[in-house]
Amino acid sequence: MADHLSSLCQSLFDDKPSSSLHLFHLLRSHDSIKLGLHHFYSLLKTSLRPIGDDDSSLLGFQSWTDQQIQSLLSIGYAIASASRSLTAEQAEPIIIAVVQQLLEFALCYLEKSKFHSDDFTMQNNILQLLEIVLVDGTDRVFEQLELCSVNSLVELLPVVSSDCGVICWMIV
Repeated sequence: MADHLSSLCQSLFDDKPSSSLHLFHLLRSHDSIKLGLHHFYSLLKTSLRPIGDDDSSLLGFQSWTDQQIQSLLSIGYAIASASRSLTAEQAEPIIIAVVQQLLEFALCYLEKSKFHSDDFTMQNNILQLLEIVLVDGTDRVFEQLELCSVNSLVELLPVVSSDCGVICWMIV
């Protein structure tokens, strides 16, 4: 599982896809990258599930550290950026699902999080993610969300279990 997420991150950050079509071709030719997207999707779904049985409980991401959320945002931002000019016909269903979950994650984060400091870095990063997901065709250059290695991004992701109860990600 870690290998698939690492492959996804390598393709997003190290290979620097020059176009959305490059990502499209990578997904069609590398199963590991596609599986990495599926694992990332599971992580996003888990982040939005309630913790516990009652409806008033916290969502999954509310138990995560800021570093874990930042790692998720960095990978999500890279996916959204790399896929933004794909048409719905060109995009794999998993890309569309990931982008939809990123949008839901960003909105839930802004709605549910309690902000107790004057540091608005995380909120700015969420807004940048929303902008890249929602605004098409602009050529804005955003600040790098977080400069760290691919391995660091993957290692910072929280441990979650998939819908079938299998652990999708373990921190090494």
